[in-house]
Amino acid sequence: MKSSRALFCGSAAAVLALVAPVYAADIQGDVHGVDGRPSKAAEVRIERKDQKAPALSTTTNAAGRYVVKGVAPGLYNIAVKDGASASSLNVKTGTRNARIDFNLKPTAAKKIKEYVWMPPKTGTHMGGGWVEVNPSSPGATSNLDSVSGDALRSLTYRATNPGSGR
Repeated sequence: MKSSRALFCGSAAAVLALVAPVYAADIQGDVHGVDGRPSKAAEVRIERKDQKAPALSTTTNAAGRYVVKGVAPGLYNIAVKDGASASSLNVKTGTRNARIDFNLKPTAAKKIKEYVWMPPKTGTHMGGGWVEVNPSSPGATSNLDSVSGDALRSLTYRATNPGSGR
C-alpha cells in the first residue's frame, strides 16, 4: 500500500512538473538608453500587482536585451532603471510570451514654481490672486517691487481711499 501511494505521489508530481511550465510565459525585450543605443546592465524589475508574489529582476546584456522566464499569467508592473533614467508600465500577461521594449528618456528634475501676488483689477469686486511666473522668460521679474507688509497696506489703503492723507 505504501509503495502504491509513493508511486501515485511520484506520478502526480511528474505530471504537475510537465503541466506547470505550459501556463508560464516569458517576458523579454530591448532597452534603449537616452542616447538611443542599447542600454547594457540596466535593471529590469517585475512585480506582481494582482496578488502577493516575490519580485523578479534581471539586468540587460551588452545588446540591451532582457529575458525573464516562467512568468505566471497576471498583472505586473515592469520597471526599468538605467542610471538617472527610469520607466515603468503595467502589463497583463497570459500564457503566451510577451515582448516589451523600453526607450528611456531623461528624468526631468522637479520644477520649482514661482508665484507673484497680483492685485485686483480696477472696477471689479473680485480679489487679487497668485499668478505663476516663469523666471526664465525675459522680463518676468524685472518690473516687480518688493515691499513690507506695512507698505503694502498703506498702498492698498491709498488706492481704495483716494484723498485720505494717511
